[in-house]
Amino acid sequence: MHAILQINPRTRAAQNRQHATALVKVLARAFWYQRTPDDGRYAAISEMAARERIERGYLVSLLRLTLLAPDIVEAILNGQQPEGMTLPGLKRLFSVEWPQHSNARG
Repeated sequence: MHAILQINPRTRAAQNRQHATALVKVLARAFWYQRTPDDGRYAAISEMAARERIERGYLVSLLRLTLLAPDIVEAILNGQQPEGMTLPGLKRLFSVEWPQHSNARG
């Protein structure tokens, strides 16, 4: 016998808001870190990661988020991203061609 898990619509809406807030925060962090190497403070990503005390791999994954198609970034910032869009899902989108991002978004 299998149990069916039913989620209250209010709970689902709260979870979606939490995901949206997390996505906005991670995008803001990504674009902030993107500006940091551009302003000449660090010579390399490894140096920036060490000074910022974060894992290099995490920093690289953040920086890749700055390559998302502008319409996806705008949708996230406006709270209009597709339901269920999460950070792990965004990380799977990566192609350097923006039309492919929008196609993956549905």
